[in-house]
Formats: sequence, structure tokens, C-alpha cells
Amino acid sequence: MKKVLLALVVVMFALSANAQLKIGVGGGVALPMGDFGDGFKMGFGGGAAGKYMLNEKLALGLNLGYYSFTAKDEAGGSDVKFSIMPITALVNYYFATEGFKPYVGADLGFYACKSKVSVLGMDVSATATKLGFAPTLGFEYGFSDKMGLDVNAKYHYITTEGSSTSYVGINLGLVFTLGGK
Repeated sequence: MKKVLLALVVVMFALSANAQLKIGVGGGVALPMGDFGDGFKMGFGGGAAGKYMLNEKLALGLNLGYYSFTAKDEAGGSDVKFSIMPITALVNYYFATEGFKPYVGADLGFYACKSKVSVLGMDVSATATKLGFAPTLGFEYGFSDKMGLDVNAKYHYITTEGSSTSYVGINLGLVFTLGGK
């Protein structure tokens, strides 16, 4: 995956010397919803994103993240953990071009899910990769031309058998602008 992200960065720079590439890192909380929320506590995690600015208001890019959850009721001395790793493409539309820049967006891609149950010293785990999407609402606030704050909320909806797995991620991070003006 690191090679794919590096190749994408190289291609983006080759497309236009004046284009902007934004790299972001951050962390946040994940609030489980629906059936998923009935069984799991609030999760924690973070991620990284790369965005290629097609113009001043439209960006395409990639997101990589990791969130970890623990079960609400751990009966009989069992320990239940669940992790989700979103690997998604994104599109963002910015309503402003300077200072405070609110945006809407959407992610679409794969969610690698892993559950692990520990009972009486024995571990049992299962993994699956599912398709999912995440509508996004957020803003960037520039501290300078090259660095800013990114705050967003994403409603992650993962297609799973029986019922959906969904959570709201509330994220805070830094974004760095490379190239361009």
C-alpha cells in the first residue's frame, strides 16, 4: 500500500508543477451507530490523507485510517476487540478558497475489519474486507499558506451481512500544502 501511495504522489507532481497536493494526518473518536453501537463502546483512531487539488475548490485523493473498538459487555471473562481500517478514495468540494474553508465530501472504498475474542487465554480472530462509503462535512483553517487545521465528521457506512456496520468519526488533524502558489 505504501508503494501505491508513493506512486500516486509522484504522478500528481508530474501532472502539474502549479498544482497543489495536500497531505494530512490526524486522530479522532468513532461513535458506533445502530446495531454496532449496541455492542461496542466509542472507538479511537486516526489516519492520513493525500489530496490532489484539481482546482481551488475540488480535490481528489486517498484516505488510510485505523480505528479500534472494545465490546460494551464482556461476559465470562472474555475480551472482545474490533478494528476497522478504511482504505478509500475521496472527493471534497470547498466552499471558500482562503482562511476558513468549509467543505463537503464523500469517501468510497474498502474497509478491512478484524474481530478478536480472547477467552480463557485463547484467541480467536476473523477478518473480512467490505465495501463502504462515508459522506463528510468539515472545514480547513489555514495558519499559513503551507499548513492548516482540518476538522471533519464522517458517517461511515460499511456493507455487512445481516445489518450494516456504521459509525460517526469526528476527526482533528493538520494539513500540509505542497506545491502550487
